[in-house]
Amino acid sequence: RLSYEFTGNLDLYRYNSPASYGSTDLIGTGSILYRLSRVTTLSGSYQYSEFKYQHAAGSAEVNTVYLTISRALPRRWQVGVSGGASRSQDSGTVTQPATLVTGSNQIPVYITIPYSQRATSPYFQASASRHTTHTLTAFSGGQSVTPGNGFFLASKTLGINGVFSYQLPRMAFSGGGYWSRLSS
Repeated sequence: RLSYEFTGNLDLYRYNSPASYGSTDLIGTGSILYRLSRVTTLSGSYQYSEFKYQHAAGSAEVNTVYLTISRALPRRWQVGVSGGASRSQDSGTVTQPATLVTGSNQIPVYITIPYSQRATSPYFQASASRHTTHTLTAFSGGQSVTPGNGFFLASKTLGINGVFSYQLPRMAFSGGGYWSRLSS
């Protein structure tokens, strides 16, 4: 059985400080899913991400392609692994306010720094989850690309997370944790 999936996000981040860089983020993903059996699905995905930074600081694009295989296991467990590659490109100009001190005089100046970077890095994810009538337990981890923010360039993000949720008739209790490490 063949199916298709399309998703998208538009996020606006704005800050009041002139030294802070907000962004307009557009992310779109298209996937083709093929059900190999009643419990196993194979999919191929492409994700395009575009980030435009305030103060004419620049932009970043990330193109990611990956394959995913997921499988339903006994006792309501679902597992999946993904692998592929991400290509990122950051470019622009950062202008930072500064003060030049000469003796007792302070002169406001602006420092302009151009930047440009292209990088290709592996993309991989793994996940496991279990859903029952009242509980959800989920774990995931992997590596992806975090785009630059107009000041810092694109970075690889390695992260793991977990969550547990218990549902009662009129309330739910949830807890989770996340760890990540950025590297260039």
